[in-house]
Amino acid sequence: MREILVSGLREYLAALRVSVPVTKAAKWKTTVRLVAIGFLLAGEAGDQCIQVMPLVTQIGLLLLWASAIVTTTPATIISAPASITSSRRTKDEGQ
Repeated sequence: MREILVSGLREYLAALRVSVPVTKAAKWKTTVRLVAIGFLLAGEAGDQCIQVMPLVTQIGLLLLWASAIVTTTPATIISAPASITSSRRTKDEGQ
């Protein structure tokens, strides 16, 4: 739900020509989430096919939980409003 709201906020602010910079934590979170989805899509078939890593599903769940934890950390939550405010100030000062 949060991701949908953030995407909507970015679209709305883009129409106002206000940029919302992306943090490194957000980029890492997205990377971990996409890798987790790959592991989860492989699922039990991945467990059976890949003899080296028989815990494909568990690794996918672990990575998904890790990305959820990064999403809810205070640094990630606090940095978004601060960056929006600073972008707004920069835009106002330029006029």
